[in-house]
Amino acid sequence: MHKLHHFALSKEKQLPTSYLFFILLRLKVGSSAVLLNNSGA
Repeated sequence: MHKLHHFALSKEKQLPTSYLFFILLRLKVGSSAVLLNNSGA
């Protein structure tokens, strides 16, 4: 039972991290696209 609880806890910690990474990735791609558009114009 304790092991299961620990697993759930680690999964809960893992989710926000991957979500943050996804947001950062989107921001990075978005800013890159903006830079490309600015340099192209």
